[in-house]
Amino acid sequence: MNSETEKIRSKSPTEALTMRQVEALAKAWPDRYSVIVFEAEKDSGSWTVEIFFAGIETRHYGIETGRGEPKIWKTLLGAIEFVTKFFPDTAHVKISFRGWDFTYTKPEMDRG
Repeated sequence: MNSETEKIRSKSPTEALTMRQVEALAKAWPDRYSVIVFEAEKDSGSWTVEIFFAGIETRHYGIETGRGEPKIWKTLLGAIEFVTKFFPDTAHVKISFRGWDFTYTKPEMDRG
């Protein structure tokens, strides 16, 4: 795993967002955030999503369920489908898996 992803995973999210908050922030700042998808725990087969907002201080947020628990997906495909549905305008998505980072960067002409 590269050092950037290790730093991200070593910290807990700054705070957690509800689905309603996720939608509002994604619409308000479509070009100021990136998304990372990674295994919730090593070799668990379950996945989590975090959002990173750039600004004066980089902050990252987890996603929570309606009960206030961290949202976990049982499959990578489920997590990716969530990202494409709720973050269609994000310019950067990274999937981190067993030391590999797969990164998607939306071309400039397709943004916004």
